Amino acid sequence: SPVSVASNPTAIEALKTADAADGTEDGIAHKCAGCALGMDGKAEHALNVDGTTLHLCSAMCKEYFSKDVEGNLATLVN
Repeated sequence: SPVSVASNPTAIEALKTADAADGTEDGIAHKCAGCALGMDGKAEHALNVDGTTLHLCSAMCKEYFSKDVEGNLATLVN
């Protein structure tokens, strides 16, 4: 199910950062947000956050990232 961070401006900014990290702002972050956008993500480990699809690199990374979506997104812009 989709995760919402709509009330968190830092998380919203981080979603935009993640989306743009692959060079295309299309609502899909192809770089793994769990690895600070350093690894390529995979569609089979996708997480939907407020209409942005985050491709994470592994099931383990997705599980870790999902436990604190807002906190993990914040690390992308701090």
